[in-house]
Amino acid sequence: MSLTTVQAKIQTAMRDSVITKNEAQGIVVEAEKNGVTLREAKAVADLFEAPQPPVLQPGQMQTMMMPEHPGDVTFQDGARGVLQTFLDKNLIPVGESKEALKTKIKSQFQSIDWSKPMAKAPNVSRLFPMQISAPLDMARDLPDEKAFVNLKTGQYYVRTEGGFTRDPSAKFYGPFTVPPVAKPLVSDAKVTAMRAAFNAKKDTLSFKPGAVFQNHMGEEFDMVPLFTEKHPDGYTYTGYLPIGALAPRAPHADPESVNQMYIERTGGFAGLTESAGPISIATAGGN
Repeated sequence: MSLTTVQAKIQTAMRDSVITKNEAQGIVVEAEKNGVTLREAKAVADLFEAPQPPVLQPGQMQTMMMPEHPGDVTFQDGARGVLQTFLDKNLIPVGESKEALKTKIKSQFQSIDWSKPMAKAPNVSRLFPMQISAPLDMARDLPDEKAFVNLKTGQYYVRTEGGFTRDPSAKFYGPFTVPPVAKPLVSDAKVTAMRAAFNAKKDTLSFKPGAVFQNHMGEEFDMVPLFTEKHPDGYTYTGYLPIGALAPRAPHADPESVNQMYIERTGGFAGLTESAGPISIATAGGN
């Protein structure tokens, strides 16, 4: 009915840090009264993506009066399913779909002319906000980057603020359009080879601060999601295939033929963005 009443429902359900199926249904019913606004849907999405306590191993104990993971949410059977159905119906990206959308938007950052912001800030109050840069990147003097997306049309704006690499004042860029999802960047076989190469080298990679495109200015890449660790402090790993120089008429390689990649990881306990590589990718012949 309103953002205030939806948030009140969520806060009431969160008093014991456990969301039951009935509580989830009550939250959804409240959000759907008189139509769902984007802010109400975002409040439900934030609940859906709230960190969950780790699964206890045999012999481990956790007290209820002094939980080791305050703020975490436990969903009883069926509760997340109720929220997921609501979010899917209202086209709100969460989980893997949200990471996929973030990856598509970030892939276009290489072609943005950061020296030409919009003369006037657009009205983004009805657009879906997404944090693109890692939350603690500003601690390393990198810009805070957010996207505001029209989920129905795919159009979005980018807002940047802070950092020493650009004018630190708040600026908007756009509008841009989210790349279409119909045509994958690389084949399933190539993705499998990339993931195999990543898994073989994962424990020996040496990461350094900064995203791949920040550490390799002037190069253009195709991006492929590789792996996301399924716990609150886990990393998300993305593979970057170098396909050529970042210039309008520069020749680009077929990503299927590229035999090396860079690895970017985001998240973790510190919430930083780091990169490593290149590492070799086996070809179809096994080389």
